[in-house]
Amino acid sequence: MLLRKAILLAAALLIGASASFAGNANGIGYFALEIPAGVTMNIDGNGDDWGWFDQTFAYGPDDMIEIITGNIPSKADIDVIIMTGWTGADRDNRLYGFARVTDDTLHIAQTEPDNGWLDDDLEIIPDADNSGGPMKGEGLVHSANGQQFTMHISEPGGYDTGYGNGTWWLRHQAPPEMHWVDALAEANITVEPAGATNLTPNVVVNYEYAMPIFDELSLEGEAASIRHI
Repeated sequence: MLLRKAILLAAALLIGASASFAGNANGIGYFALEIPAGVTMNIDGNGDDWGWFDQTFAYGPDDMIEIITGNIPSKADIDVIIMTGWTGADRDNRLYGFARVTDDTLHIAQTEPDNGWLDDDLEIIPDADNSGGPMKGEGLVHSANGQQFTMHISEPGGYDTGYGNGTWWLRHQAPPEMHWVDALAEANITVEPAGATNLTPNVVVNYEYAMPIFDELSLEGEAASIRHI
């Protein structure tokens, strides 16, 4: 079943500091598919629970634009496939995603959560009520209608957010009081070969997450926020 709710979701894949993929290149958007009843999603970064997903609705570089230089890198440099799913209010009412990235060189030098976007990372940018913002805490007093989350490989003694196995962070101008929302996400990243680190060549990085989304996110916590249904 196709997504029947109005959800504007941008998934941006940042490639080092030189290039950035973003969705909506077709001017329409992309489909999130309802996760079938009876399917259990295990957010372990392996992707083996996405076999139900119709690959017609997966998207990659051919469906995206590059928002820094305007030039999509060759697939020999980087390739990606992204799948998005959802469950309704009759279940856990969350957005699910999986992205598999094949990259010729891994860049993960940053250690500060707010700077993860300067490396290779996945950005999840929901605007659940399709209002257009405000995003990222701009002009924030009590709440925000849009958010920008980062997924970045976590390393011992290096990048570690404390959320989503160290990989997940509400970033850029987000006040500290709003990070309660990070604790609601499940997130995991795996990398091949195992143990790959900064500047390792020829890697595959798998990003997987599950998250609630909110029409209005409040500084005062989940009870004061409006969950998207």
